[in-house]
Amino acid sequence: MLFRSNQFAQSYAIGYTYVVSPTMVQSLRLAAHRTAVHDYATNPGFDFCQAGVTNFWCDSPGELGSASITGGFTIGGTAHGTNYWTVLNFSIDDDVNWVKGNHQMTFGGGTSTGSARQLNHFASVGTFTFNGQVAGAGLADFMLGLPSTVFQGLPNTVFTRENFVNLYFTDSWKVTPRLTFNFGVRWEPYLPMTVANGQI
Repeated sequence: MLFRSNQFAQSYAIGYTYVVSPTMVQSLRLAAHRTAVHDYATNPGFDFCQAGVTNFWCDSPGELGSASITGGFTIGGTAHGTNYWTVLNFSIDDDVNWVKGNHQMTFGGGTSTGSARQLNHFASVGTFTFNGQVAGAGLADFMLGLPSTVFQGLPNTVFTRENFVNLYFTDSWKVTPRLTFNFGVRWEPYLPMTVANGQI
């Protein structure tokens, strides 16, 4: 079996601080992040269809799935094809700090969007188990072509996206030299995830 994997992670961030006045400062931040995992596996040789299996979908000609024979041997494997998982995220945040009289206020907001793309060949080459439940021996069931279980899955593709947004305001109010009142409010609604390719 041949297997290789590439994993990448990239992050970028830019920040800018602007002094609006002696009592007000604004901070702006932009960020982007990308994570990507790519796997490739192959089990070259022959496939179940070439071996004579009927009523079976051979996802990749020339690649053998898995067959497990109780009391005998195991051949093939389940790893197969190119699989990838890629996550992207972009965000922007803006904050303002303002001192006015006995009040030290902070307010701002932010938004971000994220997406994930995935392709997974989950058991698409198939798995056969021969445990001897028909002829009394796993090898006999194998020679007769009578498996106890057959498991196969189609390649799974998913593309999800989700957005986030928030606004906030806080105030530290010095009521007297010995009493400070801190309060604030935050708005951060839940925005549901969407699946762009209709898989869910």
